[in-house]
Amino acid sequence: MYRRFLLYVFFLSLSVMGCGPSAPRRQGSLEAKLLEAIASGNAALADSCLRAGASPDARDARGLPAILLAARAGQVEIAAALLQRGAMADDSRSDAFGSTALMEASAHNDTAMAQLLLDNGADVHHRDTFGDPALNWAAYYGHIGYANVLLRYGASWDVQSRNGSALDIAAQQWHLDLLDFFIGKGAGTPLETEAEKALLRSIKQGRVSETRQWLDKGGSPNQADELGTPVLLWAAANGREEIVELLLSRGASPDVSNRAGYTPLGAAARFGHTAIASRLLDFGAGSNAAGAPYHITPLMCAAMGGHAGIGELLLNSGASIDVQDTNDGFTALMYATAEGHKDMVRLLIRYRANPYIKSHDGTGLYELVSYAADPELAKIIESYVMSRQ
Repeated sequence: MYRRFLLYVFFLSLSVMGCGPSAPRRQGSLEAKLLEAIASGNAALADSCLRAGASPDARDARGLPAILLAARAGQVEIAAALLQRGAMADDSRSDAFGSTALMEASAHNDTAMAQLLLDNGADVHHRDTFGDPALNWAAYYGHIGYANVLLRYGASWDVQSRNGSALDIAAQQWHLDLLDFFIGKGAGTPLETEAEKALLRSIKQGRVSETRQWLDKGGSPNQADELGTPVLLWAAANGREEIVELLLSRGASPDVSNRAGYTPLGAAARFGHTAIASRLLDFGAGSNAAGAPYHITPLMCAAMGGHAGIGELLLNSGASIDVQDTNDGFTALMYATAEGHKDMVRLLIRYRANPYIKSHDGTGLYELVSYAADPELAKIIESYVMSRQ
């Protein structure tokens, strides 16, 4: 009797939860169940819904296609079932981004998903509404494995969008390891001599005595790598204090910049190397120096990394607090808020940063606080705005 009851409950659950013969036949109901299955990661239910006639091209209320939802959730089995039933691998969002599953799966470095989508017809060259292909998305997140898959299918790091190329985006996001990976794949302009290669290698590996030897042999302290990143910036970003001191003493320009417009001071600020930032300022580095195309200042870099101590050092050295970058129109306060760095926010508030500035697309502090999803940070911002009124 007990076993019979369990069997009854089991088959009843199939009729209620599944998309089999006893499930509602209305198309909208089938597709709603399919989307629920994707959200919960229930591959069996998703397959049941598809077999019952749910469209593999179903979209949720926001206009996101089922294949993209599965890719975002890392549901490879469900994505495979959708594709087998005819889902378009390049189906894109209906909103302003126009992104595809191949683009959004890059956020999690989901190389298995990338392989599945590409093997089922996803176009590696397809661009979103901003002109960015999937490789640019991978560059934003800094995922080498994902980028490598895309390159094997013919992706190019030279494709230009509103945000620049994959190389520019990787540089802007401080993904120096990804830039090195691209160099290893042939990006950039090859160095001309073995001496240049040796000097660069010694600096990247942090070998002080070897760096000194190559400089003694005529190596330039202002040398850059294949993608135009100055060796002083490499040393500053990686906290190589002795090498920074050595390069500066040999005449390295403190305000050289890379392809994103970052300076060595910006690199020290981003990664929290206070002693290096102080020495760069001693050698005349500009506290507001920022090059094309993004014009992101060292103070903004400190805000990105949440390094309030360096932020105060920069402010006391003349850094402008309310300047905006040229790409998004963010200020240091906006960067600190978006990243949820409360100590940096408190510092900028103490120095009277303007809370009313909006980005180029109209985004303000309250939207960024919402993005950060930090109630304590929201209270800090709200209290400051109220005090300014």
